[in-house]
Formats: sequence, C-alpha cells, structure tokens
Amino acid sequence: MLGQADWKSAHSAEQCQQVETLLIGQRIISIQWYEDIGILRIAFSNGYALDMFHDSSFFEGWNLYGQDGFSFISLPGGACDHQISACSRSRS
Repeated sequence: MLGQADWKSAHSAEQCQQVETLLIGQRIISIQWYEDIGILRIAFSNGYALDMFHDSSFFEGWNLYGQDGFSFISLPGGACDHQISACSRSRS
C-alpha cells in the first residue's frame, strides 16, 4: 500500500519500482467505480488491484483516458466527470 505522499517521497523509489514491476504489462480484468466512497479500483490479471481515491478539495485527483475520447476525471472535492466522444456515442 502506498499513498501519494509515499509515492512522492525520495526514499520510496524502491517501492515505486516494485509497484511498477507488479502492474506494468499486466492485463486489466476489471475497472470499478465505487461512487459512494469515491474509489476507482483497477484489478489486474496477477491478482493485484490499484485503488485510486481523491484527497484534495482544490485539485483533480486522477484522470483515466481510453479510446474514442473516453475520459473519467476525479474533480476537486471528489466529484467525478466522464465524457464519451460524439463519435463513440453515435456507434452505440
């Protein structure tokens, strides 16, 4: 488990490398948004999960981008916004 302060800490470079080694190249098996508690969970094929939560009232917490103009953004205060491009909406 690592938080933002841990991730940015100079002495946590080894921890950051461990997380990257565990997740990079793994297949994403699910993405879940827990709206009531404001957590985005990304589950990977190796059994690990990345939980992202918002901890600021002034700044965006995280951004998730996908194909065809999809975006899901944690706005200041923990509210979320999503967008799907007109191109992908017209195919639905």
